[in-house]
Amino acid sequence: MKPDMKQQATHFVQSHQVAVHKVRDAVIASARHFMAVVASVLPSDVVKKAEGDLERGEVVDFILTIRPYPVVITNALGKSGPFWDLVDACNFLWDATGSQWPYMTEEKREISLKWAIQHAQLVDATI
Repeated sequence: MKPDMKQQATHFVQSHQVAVHKVRDAVIASARHFMAVVASVLPSDVVKKAEGDLERGEVVDFILTIRPYPVVITNALGKSGPFWDLVDACNFLWDATGSQWPYMTEEKREISLKWAIQHAQLVDATI
């Protein structure tokens, strides 16, 4: 019988509320920092949507909003690391709290949370 991934994700988020909120807040703060630097090179409708995504705490929607613009962003920054670290931070947070991967265990979710905050810190350090 397959595990109920939605139930596991909900349980993980509920039992790790403090850590999940800390990581989500760090990822959102890094994303806001990132957007303050790159907003001028993105279409205004993309900036508005991305900022709205962050305001609602929707890191997955945020990364999906800016994900089509790696060339524009990395050309403006002169480096690609901060963009890909932000993508990784958002995706690892999603891995930790979501239900899309049938192989996720509580241990793997905890590791994904750690990786999310590490990548968020890299964004702040390199942007």
